[in-house]
Amino acid sequence: MSRGPTDGRGNRTEISNHSFGAAVDLNEENNGLYEKCFAWSKKCALRKGGRYRPGEDPLSLREESPAVVELKKAGFLWGGRIAGNQKDFMHFSPTGY
Repeated sequence: MSRGPTDGRGNRTEISNHSFGAAVDLNEENNGLYEKCFAWSKKCALRKGGRYRPGEDPLSLREESPAVVELKKAGFLWGGRIAGNQKDFMHFSPTGY
């Protein structure tokens, strides 16, 4: 996996935390990556993965979900709390990005 700007062929040009084994995505089918999403709402634009439906779908991660709680204890930050216009509900890394 990669991140950063794209080259002329649409390939990302920077190495991501996933490339180094320092990030993990959980249950992508129920915890999508959204853009145009400064604060979570159903108006956020799904970019990758499945729909995020907290409170409706028990597989959509929330702050109090056991996986989120335990990964935070282990030093990971949750992508559902990313500052800025993206929310990555499946993502965990030491930096949250």
